[in-house]
Amino acid sequence: MTKEVPPYVKVLQVLRENDPAFAESLARTIKDVDGALDKKTRELVKLGISSVLGQKEGIKIHSQKAREFGASKEEIAEVVRIVFISSGVPGLYSAINAYEEENKS
Repeated sequence: MTKEVPPYVKVLQVLRENDPAFAESLARTIKDVDGALDKKTRELVKLGISSVLGQKEGIKIHSQKAREFGASKEEIAEVVRIVFISSGVPGLYSAINAYEEENKS
């Protein structure tokens, strides 16, 4: 199975060629750093945000990473419910893509 390249990688490549200072700043911001939230929780938050924004690729990546960091099927389901409560049907329509990824596992 080929590991997918996150979309921001291409963005960083283009920025490095055209605006190296901004690219460096953005790369530091994107990089996962240790903070108050553990990696699994951060990925679950990113999954919810990607769902609300309708970013199918982000949903795929963050649901996979959340599972890699130990997220359960129930935790993914809770994110889907929270997305619906917070953003309604459009967010729910996006969030159910997390189940597609769950069913592949």
